[in-house]
Amino acid sequence: MKRSFILSVLSLCSFMHMTNAQEDYKKIHEELIVVDGHNDVIVSSILRGRDIGTRLTQGHTDIPRLKEGGVDVQVFAVWSDDTRWKTNAFKHANDQIDALEKVIERNKEHIELAKNVEDVYRINKAGKIAALIGIESGNMIEESIDNLVKLHERGAKYMTLTWNYNLSWATAAAIEDEKPDEEQKGLSEKGREIIRKMNELGMMVDLSHGSKKLFYDVLEVTTKPILVSHSNAAALTPHSRNLDDKQLEDS
Repeated sequence: MKRSFILSVLSLCSFMHMTNAQEDYKKIHEELIVVDGHNDVIVSSILRGRDIGTRLTQGHTDIPRLKEGGVDVQVFAVWSDDTRWKTNAFKHANDQIDALEKVIERNKEHIELAKNVEDVYRINKAGKIAALIGIESGNMIEESIDNLVKLHERGAKYMTLTWNYNLSWATAAAIEDEKPDEEQKGLSEKGREIIRKMNELGMMVDLSHGSKKLFYDVLEVTTKPILVSHSNAAALTPHSRNLDDKQLEDS
């Protein structure tokens, strides 16, 4: 698989070099469906009262620049700092989705919420950005399967199980990976129940921020592919959120 990927990249580079045409990359970019899998603009701009329907001078994201950059699908992260939202995290998640929906309603000629693959293709065909929702930190379901289902019904297509703190049912890399192997905890029985429900709903399990023990515990339970929405290779950048070579191979 690695070799095929490298060859594919080399083939693409060779193609672009051989044509020696500066516009080829733009053509390829326009023909692909470009997906940004994780964007914190709800908390960084929208909840601060900034209108992302206009070009902003603060932050990195607004609708005009998403369109100029050719982003076809934008996943908006619904996030909470677990230390701040020890209670009412589920309400905070819904407040963020409410705020996103208001932005979409004000800019409906440019962006629309997608809840399935057919929506994505339809919205893109109409020349608009397909908005998706990702939940960052299982803290926001407050240990409730019902809350998980409700967020999925509102459009959440994945959930990042942890942020930088351990939950009662799932553990974070920033906490666990520094401990001796014999002391590390991963997925509890409640956590396994949550993973099985996510599989049933068709909601992707996102293991960015998850501990290594959690990573492998989830692989034992899930019947669907996992996601790492904002992680990279630890061999290149040794950050707790990044995956080592074995994790990359095993996933």
